[in-house]
Amino acid sequence: MSIVITGATGFLGSHLIGELLAQDSGEPLIILGRHAPDTLRHRLETAVQELREPPMRPAALRRLRYVYADLTRPRFGLPAGQWSQVVREATTVWHCAAHINLLGDAADHYQVNVTGTRHVLQLVDQSPAARLLHISTAFVAGRRSSGHVLETDLRDEGFDLAYQESKYTAERMVHHWVRQTGREALILRPAVLVTDRAPARHSAGQPVGVLHHLVRQALRAGAATDPAFVQLLSGHGAGTALRIRIPVDPSSTINLLRVDHAAAAMVRAAAHRGPTVRTLHVTHPHETPFSTVMRAFTLRYPGLVLEADPELGAASPLESLFAREAASLLSHTTHHRTYDRTHFRQAVGTFPDPAPVTSAYLARALRDPERAAGANRSGGAAYGRN
Repeated sequence: MSIVITGATGFLGSHLIGELLAQDSGEPLIILGRHAPDTLRHRLETAVQELREPPMRPAALRRLRYVYADLTRPRFGLPAGQWSQVVREATTVWHCAAHINLLGDAADHYQVNVTGTRHVLQLVDQSPAARLLHISTAFVAGRRSSGHVLETDLRDEGFDLAYQESKYTAERMVHHWVRQTGREALILRPAVLVTDRAPARHSAGQPVGVLHHLVRQALRAGAATDPAFVQLLSGHGAGTALRIRIPVDPSSTINLLRVDHAAAAMVRAAAHRGPTVRTLHVTHPHETPFSTVMRAFTLRYPGLVLEADPELGAASPLESLFAREAASLLSHTTHHRTYDRTHFRQAVGTFPDPAPVTSAYLARALRDPERAAGANRSGGAAYGRN
């Protein structure tokens, strides 16, 4: 019997694979992905080895099996015999795959996040012994900007991004499937996941890379007319004190969680069986002030000063450019809301709470902007995870 995983080469997925392989169950892991098996093997095993300390033992990596699969097609586009084999062997299905291009087209999000989830449910439906572990996002709360979001909350209060709405729709599909079948599903809603580690080769970028890309885009625009911005981009702008105002409330917060902590917590939570369907917020117990994020950019680019100004009166051309490009992203991530973690704490037991995400930690996370942003903006991110 086997664990089936979608989205294994994504930012979260590669960390989850490391956690699952660290267990001594010996259970095979079937990796479903859009690339040829040899390419999947190279990408995933390289990422897992670079992310783990110490590196994974070769015997653990031999548990991995690779299958080309297109989640947007019925039966993943697999031949009947191969589909039947996956159905027959599946005992647990981790559905991590998602289109995470936060600024992307609604049709692309629907195709992967909704249609893809429908096809995963078909797989689980035909595998009587299989249990579904569905990776959603804490941002299914959409435009709900304040209050305490319960793990049982799932209501449409409007959305800033097609990504949010598609993940909300996918969650509703999982709930409907559970009601129709009486089967078991665990829904995991992670926060914005981050790491300060150097990215592994062939691994997906992290979500903060999108914001970093937009900041660098603004700096490049400034560099066209002001040499001081050239110094900032090169990391030699100390003493420059160039100010860029961004359209956010200075008291707003963002929920950030270290990806290695999230992956370990998810695997631990998955071992806890409960009611037919449960939803867990895999979030940090304390919101990170957005001022911490702005401070991280100052550490990354000495001489740059980001200031929160929700009104943004008399904006410079540079500030207007950034506000236009980043508006939906900032609305997506910055709020005054908090997240209930009652069911999560019950599921993980004595698992420790995470360390705070500091500005120094985030500054280290911002060291490779083009790679992180590219992975999250391109179609190649379709089967990654945020």
